[in-house]
Amino acid sequence: MTDDYPTHPQIEKARRLARLLDEAFTIPIIKTKIGLDPILGLIPGAGEVVTGLMGAYIIWIAYDLNLPRKLMGRMVVNLVIDQLVGLIPGLGDLADWIWKSNTFNVRLLEAAYREKQRVLAEQGKSPSWGSGEGPFPASAASSATIDIDARPV
Repeated sequence: MTDDYPTHPQIEKARRLARLLDEAFTIPIIKTKIGLDPILGLIPGAGEVVTGLMGAYIIWIAYDLNLPRKLMGRMVVNLVIDQLVGLIPGLGDLADWIWKSNTFNVRLLEAAYREKQRVLAEQGKSPSWGSGEGPFPASAASSATIDIDARPV
């Protein structure tokens, strides 16, 4: 992430949550990261519900920041795929370990927020939160074009 524009406290929360769900622990032998998502997924039914609600909070942050609906739709699709595949015993937990939908959704969130801040700055508006527009500003920034098809590196 570049620091062209200030970040938002809500995005920091989303980053921490995604890290907890997708990369909280390192498995020493294979030196790979695993989060609570595949671990809680071992609990039949309840694990997917809990991690699904936690992942939905990242989408709520996108809504709260008034980011484009197309972006939120993509984030919902990522979460739904994660949840549906996670319901398959064994294979779902492996998929949760590999498919880090929360991290991917945070990257989408960050890119959309940066684009929104860029558009606001071009319009001569303050790119920081609390610019007097409220939590749901009705500006052209909410409909800015954002590449949501970018894949995580």
